[in-house]
Amino acid sequence: MKTFKLIFFITATICFILSFSNNYISIGQAWKNYHVNSLIGFQKILESTFIIYNYTFNTWYKIVLPILELKIILVFGIINLIIFLLLIRKK
Repeated sequence: MKTFKLIFFITATICFILSFSNNYISIGQAWKNYHVNSLIGFQKILESTFIIYNYTFNTWYKIVLPILELKIILVFGIINLIIFLLLIRKK
């Protein structure tokens, strides 16, 4: 079990360090490269849902776009850190 903890910790650390480089693509860019129509469809569904509930702020630009601009390597590092923290708590 200590080996798994160490692997997740080292992977998370490496991912966080690598995320400062500009060589990695964002989540939105990867999604666009994979299937741009589903990205546009997701935006339409999200906007139409919030229009039904009369929310006046633009959720796409204030909430979703900053998430899509995160680098994939950073998100991978966060996931590894969460798994590492969960493994520590299990004892």
